[in-house]
Amino acid sequence: MGIRYLAISVDNDDYERVKAGPCPSCGTRPSPRYDYDDPAETTLDLDKSWRYFQRILRGRPSEILVDGEVTHTGYGWISHQGCLSPREVEVAAADLATITVQDIQKYFLGEKANYLTSPNRAQDDCAYVTSYLSAAQTFTRGAAGAGRGIVYYIG
Repeated sequence: MGIRYLAISVDNDDYERVKAGPCPSCGTRPSPRYDYDDPAETTLDLDKSWRYFQRILRGRPSEILVDGEVTHTGYGWISHQGCLSPREVEVAAADLATITVQDIQKYFLGEKANYLTSPNRAQDDCAYVTSYLSAAQTFTRGAAGAGRGIVYYIG
């Protein structure tokens, strides 16, 4: 199974409720709305590629989409929950829209390639992350266009 990433586009009421806590992930998980023409604008599942996106987006405004770590315990982990305002989503979506497949390829295959795994897996890892780029761009563009926030979970 492993640690995965899931994001949900939320309206302002859900965003404010989740942001207020007191424990953001204690029974306050909002339900996604399915009134979009494209369901890809409602939720985003990055599977395990979130770790790669953390590295690729480091230092960019869109880094906030995948910022955070789980808390490891002796019995597993506690998920990390992030909450982005509609304005933060707008900024992150604009930046993420500038990321290209070539940027992903450069990260994995370029002269100064970065590896989380062995260099022998670079082609496969590059293809894996590239397959999620378009979904991430569609999701954030839809959320930003609708003036919605994002709640995301790593865990």
